Amino acid sequence: MSFRRWVYIAVVFAIGLIGLFGAADATTPAGQYMGVGLALACVLAAFAVVKQHFDGAPDGRVAMFMPSRPANALRLLVILGVLALAGLFAAASGDPYLYWAGLALTVVSIVLGFQAIRAYFDAKEASIKRHTH
Repeated sequence: MSFRRWVYIAVVFAIGLIGLFGAADATTPAGQYMGVGLALACVLAAFAVVKQHFDGAPDGRVAMFMPSRPANALRLLVILGVLALAGLFAAASGDPYLYWAGLALTVVSIVLGFQAIRAYFDAKEASIKRHTH
């Protein structure tokens, strides 16, 4: 496995630990669920990187979640929009831990939304190039 993938796994592991420590210090059950959910998401992300390695995917940027078809990119945009709204509702709930977790979810959803828009236009461009050659 390449150094880039190991670094990605190490960063995801550190974020997962932050989630677990946040769940331990949370004052409400919702904060505990958010912390444990963050840790589980990090474990799944690390497994996805390992799967990408064993599938023989090129060692470029880690973009395993970006769709290759335009219709799937639009579906992903809708899902990310719902997640961003859920993050805003979590931030408005009043729990200090949920505030920061909700804002983080919103920011990550927006950043991934821009990546999905880029994937949409890249797929459209690749489709046009295939039909013209």
